[in-house]
Amino acid sequence: MLRSIFKLIKQKFFYLYYLRMADFSLIWGEKGKAIHYLQKLTGKYEVNSVIWWKLGKLLGEEGNWFEAKKAVLMALRFNRRNPRYLYYLGKAEEIIGFTEDALRIYKKALAHKSDCELTLFAKGNLLMKKGSFGEAVLCFYKLIPFQGKNPELYNNIGLCLMQLNNYELAESFLQKAVMLKPKDAVYAYNYGLVVLKRGDFEKAIAILSKHVKEERAEIFSSLGYCYSSLGKYEESLQFYKKALLIAPHQKENLVNLACIYARMGEHTKALEILKKLLRVNPSDANLFNNIAWIYENLKNYWEAEKNYYRGLALAPKDPNLMYNLLCCLRKQNKYCEAMEIIAVLKRIPEWRKMAWSSLAQIYEKMGEKTLAVDCYNKALGLN
Repeated sequence: MLRSIFKLIKQKFFYLYYLRMADFSLIWGEKGKAIHYLQKLTGKYEVNSVIWWKLGKLLGEEGNWFEAKKAVLMALRFNRRNPRYLYYLGKAEEIIGFTEDALRIYKKALAHKSDCELTLFAKGNLLMKKGSFGEAVLCFYKLIPFQGKNPELYNNIGLCLMQLNNYELAESFLQKAVMLKPKDAVYAYNYGLVVLKRGDFEKAIAILSKHVKEERAEIFSSLGYCYSSLGKYEESLQFYKKALLIAPHQKENLVNLACIYARMGEHTKALEILKKLLRVNPSDANLFNNIAWIYENLKNYWEAEKNYYRGLALAPKDPNLMYNLLCCLRKQNKYCEAMEIIAVLKRIPEWRKMAWSSLAQIYEKMGEKTLAVDCYNKALGLN
């Protein structure tokens, strides 16, 4: 009898010892030790859901999400509807890579507590990653009453709206993010980007220029794009060069740099950059398109045509390439080949107007004024 009592006292002592040592370790900032004591506790004794959840939370914070998932599942055995436990299970599934399971769990957590901020934010972020921007923005909107001063929330809403092409509304949310955290270069970049997409290049330059000291490639490249759109090629060139010092193999910046050289009349430099890229990316139809465009500017239509056809061999349904080739053929008076491309473009709704207009120009050059007028009318939707 005494032995049994002593055994119970000993068990109780060590139970409390492990629990208190875990608490003290957390106070001292030693999460690893806290996990060690909680694992001792859960390995030797029957513990409640709170202890299992605490262990799972700490394991997750330390990046061990596989073990965190196991611990949270143990917590859910005691309380299957606890939104906090469900949130951490969803987070574990998301980080492990089971995104569909994570979304299902987040949905279940919100069914039990619809205003759970952590879960709403996590669900919104996951939907953003999956490209479901409309659903994501609905999650973030629900958080505004609770997190009205959270710049990340407004930033995320703005990014979603930008992806949905609602640039005006996106700008207002991204501006709020910058107002709440004006020194943050990421928020400033996103704000500048949406202003750029709206075509207000001067304003975008004013926003982005405040953060050039951050030495971020995306800020430099956006400034390069703004200056090139304003026809200020020297300034544009300098910013693209700065972007490439940070990210020397960034293909888009190299292509843009080549285009700036071409616009400045330095076609040899432009072609050198694009041909080097082509050796690394031989299947990139857009590179052939850009090379062809430079040759066309040089009035070397034979080389231009050849490269347009090479691009189309890689991307036979690309309407931009088709249209560029069409323009090149028209300049060479190769009307029959041009008309074959026009016939294809007329079947693409968003290109139909351009196709009829191009056909009208061909008829006009051929002296067929009646046919030209008829095609212009069709381009304008009058027939």
